[in-house]
Amino acid sequence: MKARLVLAFLIGIIGNIFSQDTAGVFDLELVKQSLPFSEQSERSIKELESKYNDSLAGFLEQFENRISDRAHIDYTPAELSKIQDSLSRMQDSLHLFRKNALAKIAALREELEQQINLRITEAVESFCLQNNIKTMFNKSELSYCENCVDYTEELISFIRDK
Repeated sequence: MKARLVLAFLIGIIGNIFSQDTAGVFDLELVKQSLPFSEQSERSIKELESKYNDSLAGFLEQFENRISDRAHIDYTPAELSKIQDSLSRMQDSLHLFRKNALAKIAALREELEQQINLRITEAVESFCLQNNIKTMFNKSELSYCENCVDYTEELISFIRDK
């Protein structure tokens, strides 16, 4: 029984000697910027935005052509009413298209952000286990931390090497 207590005591002391007593911090934004997946995500979002902007430009061109169509001709009140209704429907279509495009871009951005955060969380957990760090915080979430070590560069290297 004494041997077990002594062994447990020694393991506890050795564990404390080789583990970090200080908390670690890292800059989340710098880590995100360093991820290749983050760059790919930004390119995907830019491509989607460009696709929607090109489509929207086509809709706007149709709308502008319809407005300037035969401006010199005098329309009857009935014809003018039809044209106004047509323009109103086109305008509604433009607003709906823009709203849907912005929603899809926001959904893609949110999904990719969640994937990036998940990858960073997994990397931080692995990094802490490998380096015997007990706690690691995002630097921007702390207002003050005494004896905190900044592991941003080491974490970036760890993720790149992984």
